[in-house]
Amino acid sequence: MSEDKLHALLSPSGAKKWMTCPGSLAMERGEPNAGSKYSDEGTAAHALAAMCLTERKHPTAFIGRILHIVNGVYDADFDADFKEEGAAVRAFEVDTEMAGHVNTYVQHIL
Repeated sequence: MSEDKLHALLSPSGAKKWMTCPGSLAMERGEPNAGSKYSDEGTAAHALAAMCLTERKHPTAFIGRILHIVNGVYDADFDADFKEEGAAVRAFEVDTEMAGHVNTYVQHIL
């Protein structure tokens, strides 16, 4: 199983669990990352933030761009014609709401 399909053991969303029960880390090791539309949307937002920081552009410059998340990982070169069979693909369009949240994050980083 590839690394991108493994469950993030120290995920921020699971911090309460793994801080309370350290044994849960061993229990989850190697488990597939089922993901969700919410975690994939967060991955898309983080990809947008990375684009803003590396390209030195405001998030609104990306409004309308489609960000593809494949098996929980941003795929900048996604091509539907060459999609892996059984791959979980979610597409998110950058809108003003996402751009606004990402801008808050980017400004905090800068």
